[in-house]
Amino acid sequence: MSHPFDQHVESDPAWDLAVRLWCRYHIEAEAYNRRVCSGTSKDGTALPVGGLEHGLVNKNAKRLRRMAFDEGCGAGLPQEMLREAEIVVGHWPLALQQAIYETLNRSSP
Repeated sequence: MSHPFDQHVESDPAWDLAVRLWCRYHIEAEAYNRRVCSGTSKDGTALPVGGLEHGLVNKNAKRLRRMAFDEGCGAGLPQEMLREAEIVVGHWPLALQQAIYETLNRSSP
C-alpha cells in the first residue's frame, strides 16, 4: 500500500492502525480543547488558561488516551507498538496528523 506520507506511514497494517488511533486522539483532543480553552499557542493550537481549563483538558486527554489504548489492544496491537506510535505521532504537527489520519481512513478496510 502506498501513502503520500511514506516517510511517516509504513505498509504494516498494525502500525497504520496504531498511527491512525493516535492521529485521531490528537485531532479529537484539539477539537475539544478549542471548545473549552480561552488561550491559543504560538502554533495556533488551543491552550488552557487557568485551573478549570487545565482540569477539563487533562480529563478529556486521559479519556481519549484510554480509548486509543483500549481500541488498539482490542485489535490485537502490542502495547509497545501503541506507546511507540503515541510518541511518534505526538511529535508531528496537527496538520500532518490530520492529513495522515484522512489518508489512513481512506485506505483502511
